[in-house]
Amino acid sequence: MADVYPGIIFVRARIRPEAKDILDHKTLSRWYDDVHIPDMLRLPKVDLAVRYLAGPESASTSSTTQEADNEKNGDARWPYLAIYSVSDEAWLHRDDCELKKVPLTSDILPNESRSVLELVEFDTRFYRRTESRGQSRGEHKPHLVCPKADQLSCT
Repeated sequence: MADVYPGIIFVRARIRPEAKDILDHKTLSRWYDDVHIPDMLRLPKVDLAVRYLAGPESASTSSTTQEADNEKNGDARWPYLAIYSVSDEAWLHRDDCELKKVPLTSDILPNESRSVLELVEFDTRFYRRTESRGQSRGEHKPHLVCPKADQLSCT
């Protein structure tokens, strides 16, 4: 049997420029909260979903002004981040991975095709855990950690 390594799915997202007139932050958050994340948490190897929204000013640890500007602009260009914890990173690369079957359409979305891919650009990456430090605080159970759209302000 092959070694099993936990991992994450790291997904940055931004509303496409041509979709900004029809898709707003609240609708995108509703799609994530009510449709997409519950679909993801039904997958057998996904046990946690966490969403983030870039702050208005990101702290920079870069050594140059140019690098700091790039980081700051990067957050502005990719304001949404979702991280999904998976129990077996190798599962993401198998032909039978159910991730490929997660629907990317919904009646919540305002475009004619109801496809999120026409409205939002995603930058998706898979990572395998190489090291872990700290103490475990009990068994992890499937749950969702994400703010509701009405608790956020996007300017």
